Formats: sequence, structure tokens, C-alpha cells
Amino acid sequence: MDELRTGWPAIRGRLDQLREADSTDLPVSPRSEAALYVRRAAFGAEREELLRWRGAGRLQDDGLRVPERELDHEERLLPDRPARR
Repeated sequence: MDELRTGWPAIRGRLDQLREADSTDLPVSPRSEAALYVRRAAFGAEREELLRWRGAGRLQDDGLRVPERELDHEERLLPDRPARR
């Protein structure tokens, strides 16, 4: 409960920033940019591993389609802007 109380001012400040921002130019925090970078890197690593499995004969083409579609869907849910590093 203490973590929630101590973290609340930061959360409240971020919500205020977002509320006051122009919807076309939302402020981006370094933390959210880092999280976006990590998510995109993880998706790339998952794709590479799936392709390695297929190349090694551990996964057939039809078995690759479902996880690829899931990755595509999750990637589309990420913000459109490119991740900065």
C-alpha cells in the first residue's frame, strides 16, 4: 500500500500531462520509450526463434502461422511511432 501512495504523485503528474497535451503530440516519457523498445525487440526475437525452429524442422509452416498472427496482432497494438533508443 505504501508503494501505491508514494507512486501516486508520479502517476497523477503523468495523467495531468496527458490530459493537458495536444492529442497529436502526446508527451513521451523515457520509461515508456524504453518499454516500447524492449517490446519490439522481444517480438523480433520471438520471430527469429520461430523461424529457427521451422528451419530446424521442429515447426511446420502451418504451425508457424498462428504464432506469427499473434505477434502481428500484438505489434499492431503498439504505438505507431518508432521506438527511440
